[in-house]
Amino acid sequence: MKGGILDLYENGLPDTLSPKGYYFRDFSKIFSVMRGQLTTGTGIPSHGKSNFTDWFVLNLIKDYDLKASWFSPEHSPMELYQTNLMEKVIGRNFWRDTETTKGLAPRITKDEINKYEEWANEKIYLTGAEGSVSPTWDWLLDKFKEQMISFGIDIFVIDAFNKVILPKGNRIEMINEVLTKLTHFAQSNNVLIILVAHPTKMQKNQDTGLYGVPTLYDVSGSADFRNQTHNGFTVYRNWENDELGIEEGTTFFNMKTKFNFQGEIGASVDFNYCLANGRFYEKGTEEPLFSLIDSPEIKDKPIEEKVVRLDPKIDDIFSTEIINPKEMHNF
Repeated sequence: MKGGILDLYENGLPDTLSPKGYYFRDFSKIFSVMRGQLTTGTGIPSHGKSNFTDWFVLNLIKDYDLKASWFSPEHSPMELYQTNLMEKVIGRNFWRDTETTKGLAPRITKDEINKYEEWANEKIYLTGAEGSVSPTWDWLLDKFKEQMISFGIDIFVIDAFNKVILPKGNRIEMINEVLTKLTHFAQSNNVLIILVAHPTKMQKNQDTGLYGVPTLYDVSGSADFRNQTHNGFTVYRNWENDELGIEEGTTFFNMKTKFNFQGEIGASVDFNYCLANGRFYEKGTEEPLFSLIDSPEIKDKPIEEKVVRLDPKIDDIFSTEIINPKEMHNF
């Protein structure tokens, strides 16, 4: 114990992880994660929580030379899901030429598909329960353990919580038990787990007609999604509304960070969405159309400081079977 304390005394705070690209610059000021932590993300269906999570994780892979595994049955078949990830990695659309802020961007080429395949075979692993195998939590954690040992996986993404079978018993108690297992797995193996979880049905504001922003307490099933997780966030989509003065875009809210040096709870950052490649980029920054594989030296672009903090006056918008690792579904 003394050695660890002295290390903090001499070397300062432990490392945190947050995307380094200019298109995430203000984001890194309000939210970061650490190895050994469970992070829970939520958001109303179709608001982009899965897309944002994928983009966030792909940037961590690139910026910190990591490997990630996804359990994401909601996005089956996996071939289609790979095209989604490929667009984010290559920076262009898989299916067609697409208009961007910089002109017409041609669709991904066959050479780039091959390049992505080579890269993804080392960086991305997709896990699925095949045949008669039931995706229980014990099964999933066993698969994660195999991948960690065999392939050196650093990040595990579970999308979504309700796609894994809970043990029989009282639902609230079983959710608490599963979250305890996830936090223990992350801590004991020094890896990151990112869990996507759906909220309960949100109520609309009677005056504005807008849905409230879900918090971790709104995640369906238990308040332990707030209590047990180390970090948490909400992705909330805004549709343009001139009458209410709302600009089209997506807002990321820091709902929880374990340590104060990891971010600022309650702070938020606004993003635009690139239709050509499924990437998010902070408002006021250039649309990112480059390839992550080529790893260019991306210089920070000058952007306006825009870290938004929650105003107490607007708090009403918040309501309170892969047996053998060699059978892995990487590309």
